[in-house]
Amino acid sequence: MRFNAGLFDLIIGSVVTMALLSPLALSGGDWVSISGLLTFIAGLSIVIFVYLTACVGFYGKTLGMRIFSLEIVDAEENEYPTIHQAAVHSAVYLISLAFGGLGFATVFFNEENRAIHDLLSGTIIVREF
Repeated sequence: MRFNAGLFDLIIGSVVTMALLSPLALSGGDWVSISGLLTFIAGLSIVIFVYLTACVGFYGKTLGMRIFSLEIVDAEENEYPTIHQAAVHSAVYLISLAFGGLGFATVFFNEENRAIHDLLSGTIIVREF
C-alpha cells in the first residue's frame, strides 16, 4: 500500500512539474539532453518537496495516502506531524530516492516497518482512523 501511495504521489509530482516547465519547452528548450533531464529532476525535486511537506504538515497525508487509506502521525504523540517534521520527512525521502531507494531498506529491519525518513522525522505511517 505504501509503495503504491508513493508511486501515485510521484506521478502527481511529475505531471505538475511538466506543466510548470512546459513554457521552457515551448520556447525552444532542449529537453532531449542531459541538461533537460537535470532541469526536470531539479524541478521535480522542488515540486515533490513542497507537495509532501504541505500535504503531510497540514493534513497528515498526501493524495496517494488518502486513496490507500494511510496517514502519517507523530510516532510518540499520535497526532499529525508538525511542519518541521513534514519537511524533514520530505527531505530525507527525496535523498533516499536519489540514492536508489536505499533509505527505504530500513523497513525490513525494524518491527514498525519505518523507513529512514520516518525514523529521522519521528513519524510513522498508519492506517487511517
